Amino acid sequence: LRCCGFKNAYTEQNLEFDEDRIYHCEFNMSAGYEMASFVLKRYPEADSILAGNDVMALGVLQYLEENKIKIGKKIGVIGFDDITLAKLSHIGLTTVKQQKYNIGRIMTNLLFSEISNNSNGITNFPQRILLEPELIVRTTTVKGNR
Repeated sequence: LRCCGFKNAYTEQNLEFDEDRIYHCEFNMSAGYEMASFVLKRYPEADSILAGNDVMALGVLQYLEENKIKIGKKIGVIGFDDITLAKLSHIGLTTVKQQKYNIGRIMTNLLFSEISNNSNGITNFPQRILLEPELIVRTTTVKGNR
């Protein structure tokens, strides 16, 4: 779904989308590190990497630091989730923050409603609830350094 959202954002902005620049890997730090190495060797002109989650983005940051690539100046890095480590001043990861508390609250309420309705013989219909994420701009993107 995150990948679909990324593609949709490109379409909405009338930007050309290159499917060949989407890479899939495990959602962990070492995979982010390896993917950054692969991507930057294949596309040395790349100016940003959007990771599937913050932990992957930390691996990307590690690769960039080890290779003395200026983060937020030569290349931007964006994660997804806004984990606690992303907020640390020496990391300053730009990320997409989800409303975790609200997601949990809504899911719990839906679960209790489902349990109550099922015991009363009421069938619930599928629901789609959208919660707006928030872009948290920090120092791993150019705008965060201005």
